[in-house]
Amino acid sequence: MRPDDTLPGPSVVLEVGDSESLAQLKIDARLWLEHMTEVRQLLPLLPLTHANKPQVRLVILLSIDPPIPPNPTLPRITVQLWRTVPSPLPLRARTRARRQVARMVWEADWTHAATPLYILLSDIFRGQVPAAYGNVDRVQLDTVTWRQYIIDSW
Repeated sequence: MRPDDTLPGPSVVLEVGDSESLAQLKIDARLWLEHMTEVRQLLPLLPLTHANKPQVRLVILLSIDPPIPPNPTLPRITVQLWRTVPSPLPLRARTRARRQVARMVWEADWTHAATPLYILLSDIFRGQVPAAYGNVDRVQLDTVTWRQYIIDSW
């Protein structure tokens, strides 16, 4: 099964940066989560019924930086998950501001060991998970293999 094809664009985004700083990746995460709806409103071919629906539900940032002592052979690997949360502004102040803001909700350092990471099916399907998945609510990612591939490629 695939996510809703009537909504264009991804529901989950993976941004990998080895030449791009973590600070730049964070800017990218905010753009995906906070501003893609605004961009979609400018597209003339997008049906109006979909223009205000959030497209990207989750952004995974994977930052790969040069080694630092005391581990001169291991790249620094940082993983972050970003999603939107309700704006902390009062309702009246929010009318001109964004209703949702992007926030990092999880972070891990994979320099020495990978930690478990999963993606919720509700993020992939933008809400309602098809009944075919039963009680399964997530996809577990093989982070040990991801980390090893990064190290081997470094």
